[in-house]
Amino acid sequence: MNCCLPLATEKRPLLSCACKKVSLRLGRFRNNIVCCCEDCQAIFTFFEGKGGKPHALPFRASYYEDNFDLLKGGEHLALMKLSNQPMASKNLYCKLCNTALMKCIDAYQGNVVAVDFQLVTPKRDDSTPVGRLCESEYPADKLGPLPEWPYETPTLEFHFVRNKDGTMKMTEEGPEVEPALMEIIGPIFGAPKEEPALGATTFGKLVADLKLEPLVLHA
Repeated sequence: MNCCLPLATEKRPLLSCACKKVSLRLGRFRNNIVCCCEDCQAIFTFFEGKGGKPHALPFRASYYEDNFDLLKGGEHLALMKLSNQPMASKNLYCKLCNTALMKCIDAYQGNVVAVDFQLVTPKRDDSTPVGRLCESEYPADKLGPLPEWPYETPTLEFHFVRNKDGTMKMTEEGPEVEPALMEIIGPIFGAPKEEPALGATTFGKLVADLKLEPLVLHA
């Protein structure tokens, strides 16, 4: 079998909104983390306030290659951002059920998109989160116990503080931290892997093709 041939569509995971009007086929799986940042907290609180399905926080993010296929429902997609700060994410969501489907930030460099593991089928057998990223405004001990996971809770935890310009800086650094952190963020922020594309579009291309203008909550 030629390893460079794209995987069959039916073997790739499906990402769907709550009302099932929007469906996408994802690319290759890259990593899992628990994200406690301000952006993720606010995004899911916003959509729940708009009538979306209540979301258990903190965000249990699954990262997939930024290369996928839109199967149906493009007319129901919209784009939103919390602000125009550098680290603010761009979020694709379904206008019908207010499901946050996919988020992307410039720092991903086109490597990945982040999705809620609960919206992906089939679930992966090896989806153990490799770490938890916390922010000073939302430390883990103030979020309460993690919701039930279908897999082991992460043991690595990293803390960040948000600067006034929206960027983030680690509050605990050292030689023992750096290798562990790179295990988490390397597949997300590192140089893109040179592998054949599995899908026909990317986050940026889909936004451009659908001519989606972001709703910015705090301009």
